[in-house]
Amino acid sequence: MKTLFVNIGNTHSELAWDNLVNVEIVKTADIMKELGERENDVDRLVVASVVPKVTGQLCVRFGQKLILLNAELAKSIKFADVDHFSIGADRIANALAAKKHYSTPVMVVDCGTCVTTELIDKSNQFQGGNILPGRLLQRKILTSATGQLPLAPLSSTLAKSPGRHTMEAIQSGVDMGLIGAIEKLIEHNSKNYPDITIVFTGGDAKFFKKYFPETELAPAHFTLSGLLELVK
Repeated sequence: MKTLFVNIGNTHSELAWDNLVNVEIVKTADIMKELGERENDVDRLVVASVVPKVTGQLCVRFGQKLILLNAELAKSIKFADVDHFSIGADRIANALAAKKHYSTPVMVVDCGTCVTTELIDKSNQFQGGNILPGRLLQRKILTSATGQLPLAPLSSTLAKSPGRHTMEAIQSGVDMGLIGAIEKLIEHNSKNYPDITIVFTGGDAKFFKKYFPETELAPAHFTLSGLLELVK
């Protein structure tokens, strides 16, 4: 049986066959076209999706071939203390991947369109997490919600602070603000779980990881690897 695993994010999506070799990254806007080209080769489609419109299209097109990740399918993680119906499939996949790759307690910091955290305790209980806008999304919000602020480009390094001009002020304000927010979240969870492992993943993970040297950088395609746990 040929199984295709798909992690559908807000901006980009990942596709890979059973062994996660040759993972393809495509724009989420193109995901239905990409999957359509593979439809005849797929016996089973295992998906984590945070885009409801695409999820609906998948249900119509792939029917019984489709397995959509949800908390009820993630048997190795307990969700008794949270409202698991509201938790995004990407965060559930992160929890599965965290348990697979690391000892618990573990906190995942996923740095993408949004920055999300997932906390799993020693008993494999999902304790919840946090969601906040990522670096690019914050920049876009500042531009779209104001009449004068420009869209500041992303940089791999921190801009000078205090910023000497508007662009620099946005870059340093957003990036240093997010670093400070993540630092606070790590500090808070570390008080309750002194032996916790902190793991960074996502497209912006390397930017943030360097400001937290005691943390881990997750393996490539970390979220996608969590999907593999469904079919073991």
